[in-house]
Amino acid sequence: MPTLTTLPNEVLHQILLYVEHETATLLSLSLLTPALHTLARPHLYRHITLYVSTRRDPISARYELLMRTLKHAPSPAPLVRHLELTLPKGVAESYTRANALLRRLSGLTTLRISASRARTAFTPTFLAEVLLPELASLTVEDPQLSIPVLVSWLVSPALRSLTAPLLRFPAQPPDMPPPLMPPSPLAALNLGTTHVPLASLVALLDRMPRLERLSLAVPGLPTAYSPAAIAGGLDPVRASLRVLDVCSGVPPMEDLAHDGSRLDLSAFGALREVNVPAGCLFATKRPARKGRDGVGALLPGSLEVLQISFDFSWGILYLDDGFPAFQAAGHGAVERGKWAWLEELARGKKQGTWPGLRAVRLEERIKQPRGFRYDRLVWQPPGELAGLFEEVGVELVVWLRAPMTGKGSRG
Repeated sequence: MPTLTTLPNEVLHQILLYVEHETATLLSLSLLTPALHTLARPHLYRHITLYVSTRRDPISARYELLMRTLKHAPSPAPLVRHLELTLPKGVAESYTRANALLRRLSGLTTLRISASRARTAFTPTFLAEVLLPELASLTVEDPQLSIPVLVSWLVSPALRSLTAPLLRFPAQPPDMPPPLMPPSPLAALNLGTTHVPLASLVALLDRMPRLERLSLAVPGLPTAYSPAAIAGGLDPVRASLRVLDVCSGVPPMEDLAHDGSRLDLSAFGALREVNVPAGCLFATKRPARKGRDGVGALLPGSLEVLQISFDFSWGILYLDDGFPAFQAAGHGAVERGKWAWLEELARGKKQGTWPGLRAVRLEERIKQPRGFRYDRLVWQPPGELAGLFEEVGVELVVWLRAPMTGKGSRG
């Protein structure tokens, strides 16, 4: 009967992959035989999670051990592909020690740094001083992180994904170096839930001409919606953007003034997926009795998925001009004017306006900012509308809010 020590290397490799994230098990296996040690070594060092503090902090013993190990031949440094660092409150020594470690790990492909409680910014200068030729994904959670530092990271030649959810935006955009030559290969940028000033957004996107995926909160001034200005802010990536994911942000912008404009994405020829708050596409929270204006003229012909989120003071369907209608029974009987803009999307697919359109998803927010919560209700559209969407092969999902019928939520 085969035993662990007699199994083929291919089988052992699959076993090691299965327990790769169970460090204790992996270490035990590596100590069984020299052959298993050789096979397990890349798995032991592939993904490292580390708390970096000062020399006097007992929790930093793992850091000291790792640094000693990296100095011994053969060094495991090339085996470290994914690194997660947590830094304590603003202690300059921990930042210095983190940089010392990062300079040794030239084979990193994924790096995550969390300094969310730091009083001073952690600046990983190694990305500007020492190129990491294989670094593809970088996440930095630091409320003191500045735009110039973020831009300095774009010199990393393989960087494809950058997440900076706590990026700090000054009132005026800072002086920026000229765009990089050659351009940054960055394809995905996630700016979290902080509202980005439009001037700062333009300054960033100007240096990311190949960006394909953008996730952020509604950009612009914190006092008013201006969808037309948002479209202008996105213009630097008009030719490359494929996925646009916009959230309401923190705090939500549902109660802000609206300048009456709409987010026109019709010129974004590569755009496939759009996920935006209703305030970007509609100028009013409560439409006139004739219903909402259509959104067809705002959408690119390349569109495949459209998702619209309706904040608490916005609603998808209305039976009158007041608060959104709650339809618990017979809720398909909504006058045509209330859903005509949805019909436009299905007919557009049929006529070839959006040949790739495959999904339209709408959702009303069920939790009020003050904590009051509603249930979720799936709207059953009128037969004519449902049949049209089924005919053209487009998924239609509409989640409405409804009064809670008991404890908890059905959604």
